[in-house]
Amino acid sequence: MADKAKGSVAVDVMKGVALVGFGALEGYAFTRTGILDPQAMRQQMLFKSMIIMKLFLSAVGASLLFQTPMSFIDKKHFAATRGYNKKALTYSRVMLGCAILGVGMFLCGSGPTLMPSQLAAGVGSALSMLAGAFAGGLVYGLLEPSLFSGAPSVKPADPLDKNTSYASVAFPMGVVLVGAVVGLEWFWPHSGDVAQLTSTVPNPWLPLYAGVAIGFNQIPMRLLADRGQGGSTPVMNIISTATLGKVAPKMKMATVASTFQTLYVYPGTFLGAWLAMVHMGWPQAAVGPSSLVAFAGGFLMLFGGRFADGCTCGHGITGMSELSPVSVAGAMCIFGGGIAAGVVGLFI
Repeated sequence: MADKAKGSVAVDVMKGVALVGFGALEGYAFTRTGILDPQAMRQQMLFKSMIIMKLFLSAVGASLLFQTPMSFIDKKHFAATRGYNKKALTYSRVMLGCAILGVGMFLCGSGPTLMPSQLAAGVGSALSMLAGAFAGGLVYGLLEPSLFSGAPSVKPADPLDKNTSYASVAFPMGVVLVGAVVGLEWFWPHSGDVAQLTSTVPNPWLPLYAGVAIGFNQIPMRLLADRGQGGSTPVMNIISTATLGKVAPKMKMATVASTFQTLYVYPGTFLGAWLAMVHMGWPQAAVGPSSLVAFAGGFLMLFGGRFADGCTCGHGITGMSELSPVSVAGAMCIFGGGIAAGVVGLFI
């Protein structure tokens, strides 16, 4: 029994190392597109840039396309990892939380999964937004028991039935989304968006390439970690573990396997962004918002993401690629909240 347990731990360690490597691919791709510049997020919400939208749509589309063969080859495993169709979440909760998340994203010019990469790339105020995010996660963790203690039970919604396969919906949807990004690139070239950034990105990659990397990485995440990608959960994993499970006890990392998502996002994407900066010769880093605004944005971003039980990467990319109706509504509210914050900001 002891040898079997040691073998299991060794396998989990190897899985964790592999996920750090896949996370590094994502962090590298983020950095090469210019998406780490807070200006990219802020300009997107004002429709002055399309870097974020191109990456988002291509990530969802690529996820759908890569997951289609998995739904045939490893049907039971894939079905078990479609977590967003198993969560008992109300539309009101998800939409409100995602709107708050979107406001925070506009303010700090980031997203939960982008923060480690921004820190590695030397983005201005990255530490402040990270501190705000952990503060937001801590406050949510303390309030969570009272926020949803009397919430009514909701039956999870899954649009797929015995007569509708995942592939029959996912494949055409993926083709349309990736095709839309290709068309958008033709009408709205990436070169114009990169010119607006406060950072220097030599030979920038098209956002489509980063989107494909994210979509591809859904497969190792599902095979090795038994779940899709997400960026706000690792923050809560770290908070729970640091408080010895006093805050968000269900999120405490007690086994090697429970660290998988955190390893992917934090050491993984951080390493990839750092390698990209080294490869590019450490060009001029991005200028971020003031420390106060970055902190406030990070706070709202994480608080909103946890309130919705999913963030931009969670509901927006993973949930949508799992064909979760509530995640589709959440993704719309993320951009809605960010756009609203951007419009209000024009008059302040």
